[in-house]
Amino acid sequence: MTILEIVVLSAPLAIVLLSLAFMPLIAPKFWQKNEGSVFIIVSAISIVSLYGLLPEANHILKDALIDDYLPFIIMLFTLYVLSHGIHIKLKSASDTMSNVIFLACCSLFSSFIGTTGASMLFLRPFLEMNKDRHHKSY
Repeated sequence: MTILEIVVLSAPLAIVLLSLAFMPLIAPKFWQKNEGSVFIIVSAISIVSLYGLLPEANHILKDALIDDYLPFIIMLFTLYVLSHGIHIKLKSASDTMSNVIFLACCSLFSSFIGTTGASMLFLRPFLEMNKDRHHKSY
């Protein structure tokens, strides 16, 4: 793959990232109305450029969608369903030290169940623990 092909194939991703960062600031009304359309157009351009530049695009899309993306989505759905039935209730004050201790325990637990599972499991208790804080900077 040449440098020109890499630049052309990565341009749609750069456009999406830059538009996510700057379009709400530059043209908020336009962006609010047309955000979905812009993403559809950029996605279509990236797929067309992928098929136009690479003859092995079918193999790349199959690897990306079926071998990587689909199992990840199934894993997220499974974790969401499983963690939705688990309710962790904490009787802790919502101060800085309890947040640090809670997040430290979560990070230790995430080494056993993985970061995605830990974030699905511990996000709700963390938000519930801090719902009464006056200065919410998370």
